[in-house]
Amino acid sequence: MTPSLRRQMFMFCAGMLYFGAMLAGLGGYGWSVVPVYAGLFLMWIVILRPDIRDARRFGLGRRRPTPRRLARVALRTATQVVLVVFCFILGRGVGGVTGHLPHVPLGLALGLSFLALPLVRLLQSGPDRTRSTAGAQEA
Repeated sequence: MTPSLRRQMFMFCAGMLYFGAMLAGLGGYGWSVVPVYAGLFLMWIVILRPDIRDARRFGLGRRRPTPRRLARVALRTATQVVLVVFCFILGRGVGGVTGHLPHVPLGLALGLSFLALPLVRLLQSGPDRTRSTAGAQEA
């Protein structure tokens, strides 16, 4: 897979993630779905940043995480919640401007966002990446 195609597929997956939250707002669902989408957005960050997955480096392997690392986690969480609320309000605004809130099944909106997570993970560790690292180790 060429780098430009990989980049386009990544942007498509990001669009799926954000469009799912916007569809939930457009469908008129309550604020109770915002924490679910915030969790999906945080999982997106963890998938994209492998260094976060290392618990010892992030401070979760210790008995007491440092205040700096806790502040970093709180800031990332707050940023993702703000993004979710923005997408949600954008969907509500589009529905309000058009004067029509269509009935979008919540499973469709959640599924669209959730499907972006395994797809972006596949893009990160696709067959091209494993072949290139195996070839480099043999040389």
